[in-house]
Amino acid sequence: MIEMTRRAFVGALPLVATGSLLQLEVSPAKSAQEAPIGFVWRVPIAHRETVQRNLLFEGSIKSAKGEKGVPLVFIFAGAVLLPYLADAVLALRREIVYGGLVIDTRGPEIEIKNDKRLDGGVIMVVKPSGTEFYERDQFPDPSELVAALTKK
Repeated sequence: MIEMTRRAFVGALPLVATGSLLQLEVSPAKSAQEAPIGFVWRVPIAHRETVQRNLLFEGSIKSAKGEKGVPLVFIFAGAVLLPYLADAVLALRREIVYGGLVIDTRGPEIEIKNDKRLDGGVIMVVKPSGTEFYERDQFPDPSELVAALTKK
């Protein structure tokens, strides 16, 4: 994206008149952390409040009902900045006693769900390039999870 400030434009006029090259100030493109991404997160009903408290996003929350009409999970879907998503994932991981989290980045939006087959606190990141497993203490803060999600 190119942005031309008034200062750059005014400074460029004499350059055009004298036949010199026109230079523009170019702002860097937004990083993956600063651009909203789509996501779908299936959250067990017991952890809905934690996610809702820690996740700033634009979208919707639906409850998925089981056979008897009882809500089993809540589905958070919409757009979020990656640092907010990482922060909410790590907040939820601190509360999970059973199973781990699976973060699938292969589709058009990030999908997150619990998997009881994983050890508690484990985060499994699935990417087109392969699958990586992270233990409970590998992400002391959200920026490290963001880096793991954005690296190829």
